Order: sequence, then structure tokens, then C-alpha cells
Amino acid sequence: MPKKESEKDAEKDASKDGEKDAVYMGEVPKVLRVKDPPYLKVKPLHPHLPQPPALMLLCSPVKTGKSTLISNLLLNSNFYGQEYFDQTYIISNTIHNDDTSRFLKEAYDCHDHYDDSIVHEIIHRQN
Repeated sequence: MPKKESEKDAEKDASKDGEKDAVYMGEVPKVLRVKDPPYLKVKPLHPHLPQPPALMLLCSPVKTGKSTLISNLLLNSNFYGQEYFDQTYIISNTIHNDDTSRFLKEAYDCHDHYDDSIVHEIIHRQN
């Protein structure tokens, strides 16, 4: 059966750029996922871990495992691990008194006192 003039015109228009119209050819167009930029972290995290961006607050009495939990979150690859975040700052007035935090002191930028200037500097580096 000969093609109608409108079909011939549509085929000419579609082939001008060297491509056939996918719908015209009977193919269903696919939606492709846009690739993540290389700077985005794509490490899959356990669903029980807070998915960044997130805020975590630990309030607990002395000797109840806060430093152990933070060490696991930041140093253990089964949690976030050392490679997950680009930069990590720890501000703790007791970091030098606690042997549990000795590995955190080696791996991260730690401050043993709070000062607004520390936070301002972090914000400045993010801009």
C-alpha cells in the first residue's frame, strides 16, 4: 500500500538530521537516568543510617558509648567510613581526655574548644 503524502513528508522531516522519529518507527522512547556528577557520593548506605544531608544529636551520660558510636560512624567502612565525606570537622572539648577518640584525632580536623570563628571558617570554605 503506497504511503500517503503526509507520511512521506513526516519521514523526510524526521530523516533530515539523519535520525528517524522513534515514535514513527514504532519504538517506545526510553527515559535514561542522568549520570551523577563525579563529585557526588554514591556509596550505598544502610537504610538505618541517616541519609545525608542529615543532623544527628547524641545526648547521653558519661561512659555510655557516644565516642564509640562516632568512631564507628566516621571510621568504619560499614557505616560512612573515612572516604564518604570530603571534609569532617570535630569540635569536642573532651577529645584529648578520651582514649576512644584517639583514632578520630589522627584522621580528622579536631578542635578541643568551641569558637564561632571555627564555624565561620567552615562556612567560608564551603562558598
